[in-house]
Amino acid sequence: MNGKIMNGKIMNECKIRQSTLEIVMLCLSFYEFTGIPHSLFLIIKYSIIAYLLFSNIKECKKMQKVLISILLYGGITFIATLVYQDSLNRQVAAFVYMLHILTIYMTITAFVQRRGVEVLIKSLIKILLLFVLITDIPMLFVNYDFSDPSESYLIGNKFVVSYLHCFITALLFCINNKNNRKNLFFRTFRLIFLLFSIIICRQVTCTTGMLICLFMGVMTSFHVPLSIKRLLSSPKVAILITAVTNFLMLGSTSLLTNPYIANFISDVLGKSYTWIGRLHIYAMIFDVIKVHPWIGYGYFSDIIEEILGFGNAQNGVLKIILDSGIIGLIGYALLVYESLKRNEDSSKERWPLTVFVYCMIIASIAEINLTDYLLFLTISILFSTGRKKTNLDIKSCAKERWNTGEKINGKKRIFKWI
Repeated sequence: MNGKIMNGKIMNECKIRQSTLEIVMLCLSFYEFTGIPHSLFLIIKYSIIAYLLFSNIKECKKMQKVLISILLYGGITFIATLVYQDSLNRQVAAFVYMLHILTIYMTITAFVQRRGVEVLIKSLIKILLLFVLITDIPMLFVNYDFSDPSESYLIGNKFVVSYLHCFITALLFCINNKNNRKNLFFRTFRLIFLLFSIIICRQVTCTTGMLICLFMGVMTSFHVPLSIKRLLSSPKVAILITAVTNFLMLGSTSLLTNPYIANFISDVLGKSYTWIGRLHIYAMIFDVIKVHPWIGYGYFSDIIEEILGFGNAQNGVLKIILDSGIIGLIGYALLVYESLKRNEDSSKERWPLTVFVYCMIIASIAEINLTDYLLFLTISILFSTGRKKTNLDIKSCAKERWNTGEKINGKKRIFKWI
């Protein structure tokens, strides 16, 4: 009998270590480190996605509506890429992009089901803080040109670096320690990291990231009524705010020429709205969309650069329409809706992640960040957090926690996280 119990504990310890390894692998798949050959990075990324897909394929049964949304959004993007782009590499990348989003949801759902969302958040913090260290430390020694928007850091450009800091800040604000001494230390560390993130965002000249950190600090540090949290956690409100803000920005050129808006762009954001060319892009981009309105031009299409001479659409929603058309945008909206819908009942506990989602939505007015993997990771956590457990799920989770000796009711667990 004791032998069976011990074997069960060993097997479940292996499962815990495997689930932790899967989160590490998932995070690695997000970033192409400078210095690593692109072909080698693709081999590593594709291998990770394939492994995680096959390891967690059974999770598809628990997320059917999300699965349909991902297949609609990613499938249309892939089809448009096949039709309108001749590059085989781009076509493969479009297919992998769809699988990558699916992998994020499956891996996160499996981890939360097995070990809980609190362990997931703590694991992500530990893993991503390592990424921050190996990214930020070289800034002290490498002669980076911080004034160059195209400067590449260890894990990517200024937006990749800034959004990583913003996301970790949101995760840190999700943690609440009951121990007063630990709580004081953690609150201090959290505040220091928030200030540090603002400094890094300013250093790499990413004003968007700096404003996101400031907004998250305000919304998570001060009291927000529970009714407001629940309202903003509603998927209908999130989609409505996205639609309204984009309509105001894209549908009215007079808004951009308003002196208050112009001063905000030039004085606060530190940019000239004539330099970034948004008026020119917004005036012309709808003519480009009209050519292929339903399925767009395919994954990361170069159509804007070819026609208007700019690198991208300078707007998150427009980028999705250009890549995937109106049908793809509907699929994306359904994915966000189904993810946030599961989180309505747990809005209080995961409020910082909800704030991060809204920060990315507001920032998407001027940036193409709605397809950032960290945003998909965030809404997948919110989806998994609010997922209703069946009796079988509860029994399985309880049995696994018992066998592995995880910390329950203050008792010390046997096997610690590596």
